[in-house]
Order: sequence, then structure tokens, then C-alpha cells
Amino acid sequence: MCIVRMHPEVGYNILAPIEFPYPIAKIVVQHHEKMDGSGYPAGLTGENILLEARILAVADVVAAMASHRPYDPRSTSKKPRRDLTLQGTRYERGGSRHLSQTLATGLFVF
Repeated sequence: MCIVRMHPEVGYNILAPIEFPYPIAKIVVQHHEKMDGSGYPAGLTGENILLEARILAVADVVAAMASHRPYDPRSTSKKPRRDLTLQGTRYERGGSRHLSQTLATGLFVF
């Protein structure tokens, strides 16, 4: 497995021993799962992914695509808008729709 793809499980291992009022470790380990099962680390689908993890995935994709990453640099927020059109297939439908609407207003600036 690519070292970049290991971070959800590493985050889970760090957070699991800590007692939280919410399933924070499970949210972290699931935040790269996709609605269609194409995500990682477990290939979970749809409702098998915690709602909080699905919401975090939408926010994470925008942050990742709008910022410079040495392995995949981006320069504008247009790509996240296009990628979020995959709502319901890869990303939580409601979360990606609301985030796309927010980005379209122009009030949110990267």
C-alpha cells in the first residue's frame, strides 16, 4: 500500500486508545472511503461509511484539490467543483451539494 494511503489507519491507531464522546477514530479511518466502494482502506460503500466520515471526505477533497500537494499540485478551486459533481457516486450527496453551492457563491476563497 502506498505510504500516502496509510494515513487513515495510522490516524486510527493514534486516536483509538483515546476516549471521545464520538467515534472519532472510526471517522478518521473511514474518511477516504467512497460511496461506490472505490475508496480505502476497507472499500466500504454507502451507508456502511459513517455519516461524519462522508462529510469529512467532502471537506478533505476540496482542501486537497485546492492546495499544493507535492504529489498532485492544484492551483484553483475549479477542480474541486468538478470533482464534487460525482456526488452520490463517490461522495455524500447532501454534503457535496451544499459545499458545491457554497463554492459557487464566490464567498469562499482559497
